[in-house]
Amino acid sequence: MVINRGVKLMKRILFIMMMLASAAAQAAESGPVIARPPVYTGSAAVDVGGNPVSVAMIEMMPMRQSTMANPWSPQGALWMGVRLADFVQAHGLAGRDIILRARDNYTIRLRAAEIAGDEPLLATRMDGAPLDPTTTGPLMLIWPAQAEQVMAKTAPDANWIWGIVEIKAAP
Repeated sequence: MVINRGVKLMKRILFIMMMLASAAAQAAESGPVIARPPVYTGSAAVDVGGNPVSVAMIEMMPMRQSTMANPWSPQGALWMGVRLADFVQAHGLAGRDIILRARDNYTIRLRAAEIAGDEPLLATRMDGAPLDPTTTGPLMLIWPAQAEQVMAKTAPDANWIWGIVEIKAAP
């Protein structure tokens, strides 16, 4: 009798683990935001080609979400933001290489093909809360399609930039 209970318990545990693994495998996908977050009321903004663009303005664009683990949320988190491709299109930068600069002057250059290829997300929120402009915010560039490889350390995280304060066309 005790053995049967143990077997049933093990089967339930195995089933739950399989369900969690299945959810993790799907975590790299992004999709439309299911419930729009509250309106952003902070004053954080990013310089886009010499013009200030507030987080509130960014969040007026079609938002996406992705539940995934990454180096900043190893247990997983719900990330929300806009597709970088949509953002650059809206600001006249589509089809061009762009430069993103962080508050600490860390800078990356992305080719137009990279922006369209892996669908990076210009995140404004994590788990529903705006990214803190004094740490990882106001914007963070995340790559849902690369999250599993980054966590497994089989892909670099050099293009995962946080504290973004400037986005412009590359010279």
